[in-house]
Amino acid sequence: MKQFSTIQPPFIYWKWACAFLTKKTFHDIYEKYFKSRTKTLAQSNNTKFAVIKLLENVKDKEVMTDIFEDLSAAMEDLFATGCGAVVLALGNACRRLSTLQGRFVQHLMETFHCYDPEPRQLKIVSLVSRLVTYDVAYSEDNNEADKETYNVLYTGSQLVQTLLHFNKPIKIVQSLLEMDNSELRDLLCDSCGSRVMDAFVAAEFVGEKSREKLIQKLQGHYHTLACSKSGSRALDALWQSCDIKWRMTIGEELLTKEGALLSNNFGRILSSNYALPLLKSQKADWKSKQEHDSKKRKLFAGIVEPLGDAAANGDEPVKKKKRRNNNKLKE
Repeated sequence: MKQFSTIQPPFIYWKWACAFLTKKTFHDIYEKYFKSRTKTLAQSNNTKFAVIKLLENVKDKEVMTDIFEDLSAAMEDLFATGCGAVVLALGNACRRLSTLQGRFVQHLMETFHCYDPEPRQLKIVSLVSRLVTYDVAYSEDNNEADKETYNVLYTGSQLVQTLLHFNKPIKIVQSLLEMDNSELRDLLCDSCGSRVMDAFVAAEFVGEKSREKLIQKLQGHYHTLACSKSGSRALDALWQSCDIKWRMTIGEELLTKEGALLSNNFGRILSSNYALPLLKSQKADWKSKQEHDSKKRKLFAGIVEPLGDAAANGDEPVKKKKRRNNNKLKE
């Protein structure tokens, strides 16, 4: 404990100060308090937040490489000690600085025991989203009930989203497209897992053909997604990224279960938003409406911007406090 007695006091202010430090001061603090200690600090619940803030604010790629070398080999230990948020912060730093991304993916696969043999790599999304190793997930000791339960964890979902935003996410995209249909459906119907769809359709380096393959893969499951609270928002994210051809494909499938759709609160909302009654009666008018809506959305895309990448960094959105209007003048 004496080792940390001289380290902890500065950490109290680190959370607020690190965003305002000059490059030289940041480097000096790293050299004095973090260098060669990052792994130890990251594995403690009392000091892991300091490492997370370090990763969120590091700008020097050489420093980033030092941190990566210290933490990458300890990923499994970090998850085992409940410090998976540090691994997430490491991944987000690799994304932000566009460095060490391939090595991060490799270390993550080794952590979840799916790097070798190579066919196991296709299970990376399924394993990371649930934070379970290949040995545990596909053990013969698991009963059927455990195998049928698909529990997505927040940190796991955030990690998958980060991986999809890497410069070369081909292995992650392949893993997602090779998932069992039932697993993919359960992932997207989960409150945390549904956010993976947001990353998939928004990621700069995920190609149009991959998006079309996902649309085709989900055929037969659109009704289930539409009638789920989280699944419906995942479906809506996919819908907003589709061209009219694929929207019609989705809409026509939903119409085959129109009765069940309208009897469900979430399904009824989507039916209205997608103008499914109009699609059913007048396809030409429906197409015109979709084209008009697409043009309007593109027109306002540059004006109305999203709230930011807080979710991508594992942060909760900041809620602004309402000020009371007491009509008193400030002195």
